Amino acid sequence: DFFKIKTSDQGKKFSESGKVVSTLIFFGSGREGGNHVRPWDSGEYTCQFDNSVGRAQSAMALKVEHSPIVSHRQSKVAADLGESADISCRMKAFPAPQFQWERDEIPISNSGRINNRSIKQISDYEYESTFTIWKVKSDSYGEYVCKATNNMGVGETIVKLVKKGKPESPSKLQAMETGANNMVVTWTENFNGGMNNTSFKLQWLEQGSA
Repeated sequence: DFFKIKTSDQGKKFSESGKVVSTLIFFGSGREGGNHVRPWDSGEYTCQFDNSVGRAQSAMALKVEHSPIVSHRQSKVAADLGESADISCRMKAFPAPQFQWERDEIPISNSGRINNRSIKQISDYEYESTFTIWKVKSDSYGEYVCKATNNMGVGETIVKLVKKGKPESPSKLQAMETGANNMVVTWTENFNGGMNNTSFKLQWLEQGSA
């Protein structure tokens, strides 16, 4: 329960303008304090009216100011020695954030031939910062801190650079649909070890079998 809709009484006789007002109220038991607007309330809202004559609608954009929120799913990047590595983090924020990368609490700056930083806008409220190491060395492996800052606060996350290896086991395996002779199964793919040729196999064991 996150919203309530209030519409002026359509049963009574209106003034000459025939004005009907519909109000979307950000209120419900699912909200902190009952009426707090959340960052993910940002977006475009459309109000549509229909009657026997036709349809009319209007749209309004809502942008909620909030501190940066981590939006990427994976927190590991893999590369072998001598390869380049793109270490990225994504943040949702409004206003747009400024990014800073750190390692061992020391800020990382562009150094041309060794590394490079770039920022791109993914959507109206989402941004990605990428820290590129042109040639990975043995001391390149470890944790990198991505910090994003705007006037509403700070968000930070750790992205780890590791050597390429075997993929992590999938998680959240569950049956979405079952039938007399079929089943639809879903799972969450986790870090692939830096290899893009990861494949999945399902194994069935009869209940009670060894």
